[in-house]
Amino acid sequence: MSRQPGAQGRQQTGPVEAGMETIWRRGMVALALIPILLLALDVGSRLLGWEGSGDGKLVDVYLKYLGAAFVALLLARVGPLLKGKFYGVEVEFGETKLVADATMKATADVAALREELERVKDTLSRIAPPEGSTKKSLRAAPLPMPELGPVKVWDDPNKGRFGGLAEKDGFRLAAEFIGAEEARLVNVKLTVQGTDKVLTQKVRFFLHPTFPSPELTVNPMDGTASLDTLAYGGFTVGAWIEGTKTLLELDLSRADGAPRIIRDL
Repeated sequence: MSRQPGAQGRQQTGPVEAGMETIWRRGMVALALIPILLLALDVGSRLLGWEGSGDGKLVDVYLKYLGAAFVALLLARVGPLLKGKFYGVEVEFGETKLVADATMKATADVAALREELERVKDTLSRIAPPEGSTKKSLRAAPLPMPELGPVKVWDDPNKGRFGGLAEKDGFRLAAEFIGAEEARLVNVKLTVQGTDKVLTQKVRFFLHPTFPSPELTVNPMDGTASLDTLAYGGFTVGAWIEGTKTLLELDLSRADGAPRIIRDL
């Protein structure tokens, strides 16, 4: 594949500029022919025995002629040397251009950038949160635990205070009893999980006040919050899904699979 030399990366010029460049190059070529012609006449006159320049320094004269011709040809090759203004000088040497930005233009550009920056800062200040606020403060605060009613059953203080339902708002509180029917101490596994949704919130369990830690908070794993405890005798377990209004309640003595020590005591 062939291509014209210098065609890539070169800006096109108008007819006026191209004509001026052609005149410049032809003028320089014509100017170069003058010292070459003078050199030829001088050499010819000396060969014919005519009187030459008179100083006898042939080498010096020839070098001057050749130097003048070389400079003229060089100018014809490279084209206009200087082009443009004093401020914002545009220099053209052959096909290579060097454009120096003027001091006044650079100052104007800096001023424009500063003005744009101020405009952006003003826009951001209008949409920014109030001073002293944080992302956390902009979020909706988690709901506090609903207020529990007064104790109604003195030996089972959780009964009736958590709504009386083991399943509500898409969540279920359940109990699994591990141990023999006649055991005097039963391992109880309490669980809270979603029925039509995935549990992601912590769950706070409320046991009988005779337990060393009657309130325990559990993080869910795989959508289930579990708590294992040992118990004898039946009592009501309450549960609150933290950050919500959901309260759950389960009477262990009436739960499915409860052994005798839980049902009757």
